[in-house]
Amino acid sequence: MKKNGTALAALFTTAVLWGTGFIAIKYAILRMDTYWFISLRFTIAALVTALVFFRRFKTITKTDIKHGVTLGLTLSAALTFQIVGCYYTTVGKNAFLSATYVVMIPFLHWIRTKKRPSLFSFIAAVICICGTAVISSGSAGGVNIGDMLSLLAGFFWGVTFELSSGFSQTSDTVNLQLVQLPCASVVTLVISTIMSPFPRHMNTGAALSLIYSAIFCIAIAFLLQLYGQRTVNSTLSGMILSMESVFAEIFSVILLGDSISLRLCIGGGLIFLAVITGCLDSKEKHDRRFSH
Repeated sequence: MKKNGTALAALFTTAVLWGTGFIAIKYAILRMDTYWFISLRFTIAALVTALVFFRRFKTITKTDIKHGVTLGLTLSAALTFQIVGCYYTTVGKNAFLSATYVVMIPFLHWIRTKKRPSLFSFIAAVICICGTAVISSGSAGGVNIGDMLSLLAGFFWGVTFELSSGFSQTSDTVNLQLVQLPCASVVTLVISTIMSPFPRHMNTGAALSLIYSAIFCIAIAFLLQLYGQRTVNSTLSGMILSMESVFAEIFSVILLGDSISLRLCIGGGLIFLAVITGCLDSKEKHDRRFSH
């Protein structure tokens, strides 16, 4: 149980870091090229991880490489679609559509493992997406290209989280990080080179946002996410990680001076209810295994 509690804490911390990341992203992409922001984030995060864990390179196995490359591809797709989608649509719609991975994960898990998720998992996922919808509601306008890109981001986030849950059972967490980040860096650097010229000048605030986002929201957060998913199932992990939208609103109130809205209170309450439902289901399964 202690290990499970540490894993839950790691996932909650990841959600908090990703919540602060929305503030950094919103600030930076208005002041520098979106594609280069994405690729430089991965590059800095990959370099920091490599410097900290350089002794671990010799322990990387073929399985780690296979799993890490796969995660690097899905991760780069998820973040690229999400951030580019955010440029073309509102932040609220982007957050809601990207968070549809919460609903997708139980079905993706079903496809990967051939094991049908419990009714609790489906109910909790629906409650969670309703909470996210409430928080992200209030944006005007019809469906546009940004909305479609955000929905694609949600799909690739779901795939990434489900694969992470499976891969972290057989591959070392740090080794996965050492492979997936360089892979994502290479993929997004190629996309950036094709789509836009390298930025010759960068605003100081944008540079600081980039560095913070790379180190805390990718290098540290993804390591915590992989660690947490070694113990916590993908459905519950997805619900906890989706709390990034709640923390994003909270930090926007604290750092940007936004007002506390009824949407935040209701939506946040629904998401907490979903997480509690998922935790109760997880505890019930743990107790049943222990009694056996």
